Amino acid sequence: MAFPDRVAIASRNEHKLRELGRICADWPVTWITVENHDPSTFPEVEETGDTYLENAMLKARAISEALGVPALAVRAPRGTRGRTPPTSRTSRP
Repeated sequence: MAFPDRVAIASRNEHKLRELGRICADWPVTWITVENHDPSTFPEVEETGDTYLENAMLKARAISEALGVPALAVRAPRGTRGRTPPTSRTSRP
């Protein structure tokens, strides 16, 4: 499977953008971020999910739809590095 030509990073967090840029620097894609693209095209997304992952997915879907490119969901919540995220209120198999 080939990489897409462009991928958006679904975060406005400068630290996350730097970290992902460092980790994924060798990926053969052009990264679209609020730092190198018109920030007004990145929608503000209400975090209505029960978990950090659900909220990251909400953001990625909205940004992907708005920009017309795949988007990378960024799950790590601000200020919680090394902490355990809350559990979901719904049960999953």
